[in-house]
Amino acid sequence: MKKFLLFFILLSYGVFAENITLTIHKNELRVDGKFILFEEDSGVKRASYNVYRFPKKNFEKVAGKLSTLPDTFDLEVKVLNSKTETNDANASLSQPEGGIKTNNIFVRAMKKLDLPTKKKD
Repeated sequence: MKKFLLFFILLSYGVFAENITLTIHKNELRVDGKFILFEEDSGVKRASYNVYRFPKKNFEKVAGKLSTLPDTFDLEVKVLNSKTETNDANASLSQPEGGIKTNNIFVRAMKKLDLPTKKKD
């Protein structure tokens, strides 16, 4: 029982979580209460969207305040959890059959990475 409990405690802290690198575009960030949302490719019409949800304090500690961020930067994040929601298709709106899926991906910012600079030939 103790091993089982320890496993779930470690899981809740993201010990077994996957690390990925996101290329963040400042214009795809927004504040939603205690979270900063990165709505990847939000300007593109599609059947599903990824929304990365950062705790606001964690994001600002690692990446900086929204007003001071560059237009584009890379951020290493730890994926903690995800939840998919489907908005049912509305007959009066132009939507894909089955509605639009939103993948809410709960993440923790780990490290801000410098983008490589392009060398001039």
